[in-house]
Amino acid sequence: MSYDDACGEIRPRLLVVANRLPVSAKRTGENSWSLEMSPGGLVSGLLGVTAQFDTKWVGWPGVDVYGEVGKEALSESLGENGTDLKLIGLYRSIC
Repeated sequence: MSYDDACGEIRPRLLVVANRLPVSAKRTGENSWSLEMSPGGLVSGLLGVTAQFDTKWVGWPGVDVYGEVGKEALSESLGENGTDLKLIGLYRSIC
């Protein structure tokens, strides 16, 4: 169980590990990103459920990011939307 400071109640945890994050990232500058809701069945199917859980996502943002500065900037953008999103370079390590 996880404590939700905003509501003052305990919510169960939900960890979603998928090939894509619930957002798609698009570079808007050298170290800035915009995020849009990803189209897809998993994201759409879980939208109504995730509000009831302390939800954490692990996945790929839809773009390959090279260099630590770029990865750090994207990770910061992912953290700003209020959901815990973790960036992984799954496909780059496979291909």
